[in-house]
Amino acid sequence: MSVRNSLGRSFALAAVALAMTAGAADAQQLPPAQQIVDKYVEAIGGRAVIARQRHRRIVSESTMPAMGLTMSTEMLTSSPNKMVMKIDIPGMGVMSSGYDGTVAWSNNPMQGPRVLDGSELKEAVRGADFSGSIDYTGHRSETLGEMTVAGRPCWNLKMTHIATGMEQENCFDKESGLLVRTSTKTQGPTGETQVVAVLSEYKDFGGIKMATRSVLSINGQEMTGTVKSVSYDPIDASAYALPAEIRALRAQD
Repeated sequence: MSVRNSLGRSFALAAVALAMTAGAADAQQLPPAQQIVDKYVEAIGGRAVIARQRHRRIVSESTMPAMGLTMSTEMLTSSPNKMVMKIDIPGMGVMSSGYDGTVAWSNNPMQGPRVLDGSELKEAVRGADFSGSIDYTGHRSETLGEMTVAGRPCWNLKMTHIATGMEQENCFDKESGLLVRTSTKTQGPTGETQVVAVLSEYKDFGGIKMATRSVLSINGQEMTGTVKSVSYDPIDASAYALPAEIRALRAQD
């Protein structure tokens, strides 16, 4: 082997060693994911306050300027795993969906009533997780690195919902600890959709801080959501009963 080749190989090995060392140093500098999640939970009000809440009703309004749409949404959730959501779109009708702890369903003017399965069922289960959707209990988390959102640094985490295996990336502001960005891939009847939301304007509702403004990018389309009200008053179990159309579908199986 020539001196030049020997030197070249030595330099290459040295470069690899330096790169591995730098990579290890970077990894060591990343804070543990649980530490970031704990800071977020404290920032929004703390686990003790969260644990006292058993029901949640959120009313919001969303606009999609490119399509000239303004829609209102009401979302009900109850512990541990019940959810129903209604979206009223003027000129199109009402889109509704839900999960009663066993059956996930949807009903809208375009597709009619459907019982959900596969990835759509998993997404409904994750969305109905009352505690996990707030304090991320029941999730496995990994710190991916640092990002910049709205000019501020945040820690980006990959969070996996253990019960379903569904993954989401969440970015938490390094200073405040608040959640400022989410990135999720959702599966629907027309295929996969990438949804990125930038969250801001946190306000206190019953001792819990929630983002009241979200700017969503959905496959290139932008939508802005504004939370109008949040209530933690009891919700009757009948609110989660399967609609007649869904019961009829299940009776056919």
